[in-house]
Amino acid sequence: MAPQSSVKAYMWNNDLAEATAAAANGMLISNHSYGFIADQVPDQWFGAYQTFANQWDNLMFNTPYYLMVKAAGNDGTDNTSNGSPLTSGYDKLSGPATAKNSLVIANAADAVIDNDGNLVSVSISATSSQGPTDDLRVKPDLAGNGVGLYSTFDGSDDAYNTISGTSMASPNVSGALLLLQQHYNNRVGTFMRAATLKGLALHTADDAGPVGPDAVWGWGLLNAKKAVETITLSGSGPIMNELTIAQGQTITYTVNSDGVNDLIASISWTDRPGTVNTAMNSPIAALVNDLDIRITKASDTFYPWRLTSATSNSNDGDNTKDPFERIEIENASGTYTITITHKGTLVGGSQDFSLIVTGVEVNCTTASIPQNINVNDITGKSATASWVLIPGAEYDLRYKKQGSYGWIEVSDITASNYSIIGLDAETNYELQVRSKCPGGAISDYSETVNFATTAITYCESGSTNTNGLLYISNVTLNAINNTSGAGNYTDFTALNTELVSGQTYTISLTSSSPPPYTNINSYFSVYIDYNQNGSFDDAGE
Repeated sequence: MAPQSSVKAYMWNNDLAEATAAAANGMLISNHSYGFIADQVPDQWFGAYQTFANQWDNLMFNTPYYLMVKAAGNDGTDNTSNGSPLTSGYDKLSGPATAKNSLVIANAADAVIDNDGNLVSVSISATSSQGPTDDLRVKPDLAGNGVGLYSTFDGSDDAYNTISGTSMASPNVSGALLLLQQHYNNRVGTFMRAATLKGLALHTADDAGPVGPDAVWGWGLLNAKKAVETITLSGSGPIMNELTIAQGQTITYTVNSDGVNDLIASISWTDRPGTVNTAMNSPIAALVNDLDIRITKASDTFYPWRLTSATSNSNDGDNTKDPFERIEIENASGTYTITITHKGTLVGGSQDFSLIVTGVEVNCTTASIPQNINVNDITGKSATASWVLIPGAEYDLRYKKQGSYGWIEVSDITASNYSIIGLDAETNYELQVRSKCPGGAISDYSETVNFATTAITYCESGSTNTNGLLYISNVTLNAINNTSGAGNYTDFTALNTELVSGQTYTISLTSSSPPPYTNINSYFSVYIDYNQNGSFDDAGE
């Protein structure tokens, strides 16, 4: 799907630790074409929110731009391994496949489409594992093409073969999602949060099974064409907004249907890890922060889809189980109000989420003051501001150090978010935003939003070097010649030396005596933060 990409491949048996390291270094997507063998899994594991799901949700919550894409499994015809299913023929997902924040992929055959890219027909593979989870979350999430794919094989280093399974559908989807990230980045200058990417894929999927979500197809078949068009047209038609809802807050939008397409609105969020539940077929929700979306017009209220059993769904009430909610209004016309709220107490005091709305028209005639301005992703050198999108509008943003004179101004922003770079660490700033209709009215600036950059720290990792056999004993660079003994990771950032741009320097590293074992290869990694912004992931670093 992404033939010009580079792939980093790992074995399966240390996946969480390796994904944690890679996500910390900027990985956006990982594909997982493997899973547990069904007849070796205890019955209570099927559909349950077990430790594996909790651990992966925890990783994705703490790295909000990283999305795990997981093969659902190929046990669709195995109706005996789970001796106590929710419903016969269902409830076949286990391990990380029951996580909330991941994207779990079913296996579909080649789709038949018309000349405009609209789905005509498609079938699901009988071997594709069915959901849902025990708490009736929609799993699998999505289907991708995985029948009869020609790809690399394990016979030799240059072997190819034609094979089928969710292990093929999952990387198919992963590659397409990576292209969506690339397109979004080319257009906006930043990447989507994982919740936005997941929400976009589910929002634009073709409903291929029963009407609404189900435990076989999830939300349907991936439609990358619709997803790309949504990104391309966002701001002048579709709404794509990364927002934050605070405790007790209500967020509302007034939109006009375009009178042609169905009005579809969805919210998606990366939820905190839930409580591990080892009970058999427990209906207790794994969801921690429960957001709600509703659409109203006059006396009519429209609710999101939800599963009501392994084989049924409904859209006549709130969804209290999924961190993705979608409302569809067929033959929509006129003006509608979209409302986002939450239930109970938000753990952490707030929750980031992503809103996508399609099937709306944009007429920017009256510029209004931007609302719900939040500053997130704050580091020692950068921060990202976001606000509620005003359809058809552009924006001006200005910021300055608190107490200083003269604003730094950024004009003609087309998205409802902007990443500020080049800030000073441990400094208080203030920020304002205004909207303007192209060639027309300009609003007043918003009330001031204050934020503070963090300190730049590099040594936040830990270790358990209990035997003291393998460690770095000396580092030499220009005037630095630092010797250290066995122990855990140590902060030596107080040491410094001046390096002149354009000159060549040698860094020398010495390890302790070789360990008395030969099955581990030791190596050094050196990270250099040239622009001193607290990140090693910038271009050229």
